[in-house]
Amino acid sequence: MEMEIEMKRLTTGTNRVETAGRKPPAPTCGISGICMVEVTGKISLCSEQDSGCTVLERTKAKNLARCGVHRRFADCTFANIARAGVPANIREQYNRVLNYAQNLAENISNGRGLLLKGAVGTMKTSLAVAVLQEQIAAGEAGYFITMSALLDNIFTLKAISPGKWAQFEQQLRETPLLVLDDLGSEHTEGWVLTKVDAIIAERYNRCLPLIITTNLTAGQLRGVYAERVIDRLRATLQVINFQGPSLRR
Repeated sequence: MEMEIEMKRLTTGTNRVETAGRKPPAPTCGISGICMVEVTGKISLCSEQDSGCTVLERTKAKNLARCGVHRRFADCTFANIARAGVPANIREQYNRVLNYAQNLAENISNGRGLLLKGAVGTMKTSLAVAVLQEQIAAGEAGYFITMSALLDNIFTLKAISPGKWAQFEQQLRETPLLVLDDLGSEHTEGWVLTKVDAIIAERYNRCLPLIITTNLTAGQLRGVYAERVIDRLRATLQVINFQGPSLRR
């Protein structure tokens, strides 16, 4: 039986192949065929990141959603933040987080993370997500979750499907880069704190980094979490303090 679709390599030496009868997904590339971004999910393979390509944008959205980054923070990248203008009162903090992201592979390999703490509305979450987006753009895995969403999953998944909860918890324990947003906002019942402690301890033992944001001071964190948790965080996270009025409008 003859093949209905004939595949052939382009003579241009690009990372695309031509498929008979298929429209090019990214006309701005000037190359027809199958987009390897669409095939692999790795947006870093595209050399035209600002082309407005529908395949590229769809793949970005899919990758972000899989890693817990939804519409609210989808545009939180270092490029977009710099383009909008870094507020003067967080410029030093921005540069320190950017430096961490520029050495992301090394930091992840060594289990080093970040603790972004301070006043509300000072772009802590935006910068944490920007780091995660660097990881995602490189085709690597990571996950973003707010502590309130983590708590909700503890209640709902555990009640509905213990198997799904176990799978979710495994993801939190094993993903290469985990962003925990708004630490300290969760309920402080003993078993909830024990679960958070277990996740942090597991990642500490596996040398897997955390990026944590919190509005709590160091003293307040000590008042909520066990000293062993604080000690683990202090040993593996670079602390960056944020100050100033809220930048939200």
